[in-house]
Amino acid sequence: MSLKVDFKKDRMNQPIFQDVKRTEWGMREASEPKALPYHKAQDHIVWLGLLMGFKQMMEFYHVRRASGRKLNSKCLIYFLDRLS
Repeated sequence: MSLKVDFKKDRMNQPIFQDVKRTEWGMREASEPKALPYHKAQDHIVWLGLLMGFKQMMEFYHVRRASGRKLNSKCLIYFLDRLS
């Protein structure tokens, strides 16, 4: 089973996770549609794991696994509701 996701035509060439740049006031803003580099995203994931107090270093695998479990549980509830 797969999940089909439809995107608006004007968003097809825009990365979902975009890189940000620092402004002169120290704030961050989305740059032109430029994809977030893997190493930069991985650094943020590791930092987030440390901030949350995880004993093990958090990686993208953990995020993908948790997202998949959440999606599966929501789909299961949806299908069970439709059956009853």
